Amino acid sequence: QTNRFKRPDKYELLTDRPQASEIILPYNKRQYLTNPLYERTFPLIKENNEKAQAIKEAFLHGWNAYKTRCWGEDEYVPHSDSCSSTLHAALTIVDSLSTLYLMNLTEEYQRARDYIQNDFKPSGSWSLFEFLIRFVGGFVSMYELSLDKLYLDKAVECADAVYPLMESGIFGGGVKLGIDQNGKIKASYSSGGGRSVADSNTYQLEFISLSMLTGDPKYIDLAMKTYKNMWERYKNRGLISDSFSGSNLHVGGGIDSYYEYIIKIYVMTRGVARPFLDKYLQIVKDIKEKIVVHSKKSNYTGLGVYSGGSVNPMQEHLGTFAGGMIAVGTVKENPHAAEDLQLADDLTTGYAKAYEFTQTGVGPERVRFSNKEGKDFEIENPVYMLRPESCESVYVMWKFTGLPKFRMYAWNMFSGINKYARKSKGFGHIRDVNNANDTRSYGNQESFFFAETLKYLYLTFADTSLISPAQWVFNTEGHPLRHFTEEEVQKWKDKLNFK
Repeated sequence: QTNRFKRPDKYELLTDRPQASEIILPYNKRQYLTNPLYERTFPLIKENNEKAQAIKEAFLHGWNAYKTRCWGEDEYVPHSDSCSSTLHAALTIVDSLSTLYLMNLTEEYQRARDYIQNDFKPSGSWSLFEFLIRFVGGFVSMYELSLDKLYLDKAVECADAVYPLMESGIFGGGVKLGIDQNGKIKASYSSGGGRSVADSNTYQLEFISLSMLTGDPKYIDLAMKTYKNMWERYKNRGLISDSFSGSNLHVGGGIDSYYEYIIKIYVMTRGVARPFLDKYLQIVKDIKEKIVVHSKKSNYTGLGVYSGGSVNPMQEHLGTFAGGMIAVGTVKENPHAAEDLQLADDLTTGYAKAYEFTQTGVGPERVRFSNKEGKDFEIENPVYMLRPESCESVYVMWKFTGLPKFRMYAWNMFSGINKYARKSKGFGHIRDVNNANDTRSYGNQESFFFAETLKYLYLTFADTSLISPAQWVFNTEGHPLRHFTEEEVQKWKDKLNFK
C-alpha cells in the first residue's frame, strides 16, 4: 500500500491508491500554507465539491473527444471532427498529465502515462519555446508531483535533445524533432517559431529545476548565462520591448513569460537569488509608472501599451496573467508588498469585469479600457481562444487572499466558457464573445485548455492546501514546479547570484 506520507518512487495503479491531494499532502495541511518568504499564512479553505466536479466534467468532455478521435495526435479540431499534428507528439496527452493527476482521474492518467512510456516519439517541427514549456516543463512537473522517474528521464531526454542548439546561441525559432537509431529524441534547427524576448527567455524555471533534480550544472549555467547577457544589455531597466529593439512597452504576447519567470525563480529558490527580486522590482516600478490604465465609467484597472511618451489603454488577454504575477511578488523583501497586492486585486477585478461585460461572459482577445463617458470597455478583437491568463490571475488571487469574490469570478468565467465554447464534441474557439447567438466554432481544442484553463479553474474550487503557493509555482504552461529546500538551493546559491 502506498504510504501517504511518502510519495511513491514509481507510480503504481492500485485500487486503494490515495487521492493525489493525499499523496501531496499529509494530514496537517497548515504546514503547507506558510513560507518564510511571505508575511502571510495562506488561507485554508475547503473545496467546493459541486463546482470542482462540474469543472472536472468539462475536462472529461474535452478529453474524451480527443481520446476517441485523436489519441496520439497533438490536438482535436471540433468544427471538423478531425485532428491536428505538427509535432506528432501527443501534445494534448503531455499537457494534460498534471491536470489528470491533480483531478484524480486515475484510469485516464494511467492510459496517458502508458502512452508516454511506450509510444512517445516526436516527429515534426515546432517552436522551440513551446517545446520547452510544454514538454520539458510538463515532464519536470509530473516528476515533482508523482516522483515517477519515467518523467524525469523524459524531461532530461527532451532537454538534452535541444541543449546543443541552445548552447550554440539558438533560443528562439523552430526546432525539428525526430528519433535517432538508439530510440532517443534528436533535434535540429528549423525555420518557424518566434524570436521575441519571451521566445528566447522562457525556459529557466525548467532548467533550474533540472539542475536541482539531476545535480547537473549545465542547465542552470545556461539559464544564468542568458539572464546575465540580457541584464547587461538592459541594465537598470524593467520593462523592455518584446522585440529587443522596439519601443513599445507592455506585458502581453512576446514579453509576458520573460517577466513572469523572474519573480518565480526568486520564489522557487527560497529567496537566495536576490538579483531576480531586484530586477522584478524594477519591472513592477515601470508597470506602475508607465502602463497602468483605468476605465472612465467605473475606474476599472488594466495594463496598456506604452509608446512615445503615452499609453494606449489596450489590453491583450495574454497580458492578464500580470495580476497573478504581481501577487506572487508580494514577498517580505518587497517594500511595496501591500500596495502591490492591492494592484494585483485591482487588475484581476478588471479582468473579471471585462469578461462580465460581454454577452457570453467570456473575455475577448483584446479590449480597450474606454475613456468615454458611461463606458468601461470597447472590444478590439472579439475572439476567445480558450486562453487561461485571466483564470490564472483569479486563481492566484484566491489562493493569496481567500476573498469569496475570486471564486465567484472563477465560476462566472467557467460558466461562460462551458456554455459558449463547448461543442457536442470538445471545446472550440468563440468567434465573437459579444454575440451570444454566433455559435460557429473554429480553431483547435488547445492543449493549454487542459494544462492551464481548466486546471486553474479546478484548483480554485479545490481545497486551498492543494498546490499551495507556499510550495509551488507554475511554469507558463500551467505545470506546477516545486519550491526547493534550503539545503537544495544552497548548492546553487553562487550560480543564482551571478554578477
